[in-house]
Amino acid sequence: MSSTSDQVPGLVTVDQLSRAWGVKPATLRSWARKGRIRSIKIGNTLLFRIADLQAIVDGAEPAREPESPATVKVLPTGITRNRG
Repeated sequence: MSSTSDQVPGLVTVDQLSRAWGVKPATLRSWARKGRIRSIKIGNTLLFRIADLQAIVDGAEPAREPESPATVKVLPTGITRNRG
């Protein structure tokens, strides 16, 4: 059976990223939990977008999404802003 990241292109698992970056899996999970590194959870599998990781490596901040839809207000112009 293939892993979740094999089924969804552009994603890597904690173990894959741990080996690539030389960082312990527990550290990556901690960073994800604290919001230091963006992640996606599918079932019990924690995944990372390769594009977000590349942005970190390149020294740029990956684009952040609002924490919850309730914190975003859509203005009549179509521009959104964070209410928090």
